[in-house]
Amino acid sequence: MKFFDNVFEIQNTDDYGVYGLNTELTCINIYDTFIRNNKGVLVVASSTYQANLIYNSLINYTDKVLFFPMDDFLTSEAIAISPEFMVERINTLNNLVKDGKNIVVTNLMGALRYLPKIDVWKKSKIKLKVGMEISRDKLLEDIYNLGYDRVTIVNGTGQVGVRGYVLDIFPTSSENPVRIEFWGDTIENIKYFSVDSQLSTDEIDQVIIYPFTEFILDNYPDNVIRKQKYLAHYDSKVSNISEYLDNPIVCYYDYTTIVNSYSLLIDSINEYDRDNPKEIKTNYMNDFDKINGNQYVYFYHFDDDMRKCKNVYKY
Repeated sequence: MKFFDNVFEIQNTDDYGVYGLNTELTCINIYDTFIRNNKGVLVVASSTYQANLIYNSLINYTDKVLFFPMDDFLTSEAIAISPEFMVERINTLNNLVKDGKNIVVTNLMGALRYLPKIDVWKKSKIKLKVGMEISRDKLLEDIYNLGYDRVTIVNGTGQVGVRGYVLDIFPTSSENPVRIEFWGDTIENIKYFSVDSQLSTDEIDQVIIYPFTEFILDNYPDNVIRKQKYLAHYDSKVSNISEYLDNPIVCYYDYTTIVNSYSLLIDSINEYDRDNPKEIKTNYMNDFDKINGNQYVYFYHFDDDMRKCKNVYKY
């Protein structure tokens, strides 16, 4: 018998609403849902702050929980996206293509974010081995398409540098940068090196380079504008985080606030469009109904908001 069987007496497998739980008990309910169904769970909160609270609570119950945070709309458009958030999202995507049975916690902006189709993401990684024949110039082009920035000296994640037939790169999946030495079009050596001294250290047999951007295309047209909001402009077959979980159970934390936040988000997008008429027309992100799931669980803070579900559990 599972520990929570006598705590949450949920009898049906249809969509349902829950009222009367604080944040910690909500997280226990989400974890219970995860272990009972043995499939991926997507938790959507209205804000990054709420999503972070839920994530930090869930990691106390399982190591199968991932974070997928995204800046708010105006910050991402008018200023810049957080590089820390971007790395967190990329690590989450890389984990999901290995195993979709995780709990992923995101905010509304993260749930709606355009993503490449999962099969495009899976084949975008570059695997290099000692002795492998590969054109250095073609390799560099592929690395740039994965979002890596060319620099003189590599000292941070997501950077690549070239000196003759030596290529330095700091993959997102690695704790240390990697030095790849060529002899013609043959990879002669692969080594880790020190960021501080720039000197080579341990030799390795192979390295896998994962994307350092969520803007991944099958084919890159000339002069492509590498902004996430244009992903659907170049490829109509865009995805979102729910598809990386393969038809998950979707849990909405404070559903009424999420719906209200989505309405305000649409207003912000329309206002931004009016103020920037020369930009390529885009929807910026997926519609709310594109968050696909096998089952939906709605957590409410107030019982008079529970109009979505016919099956309601009060605690």
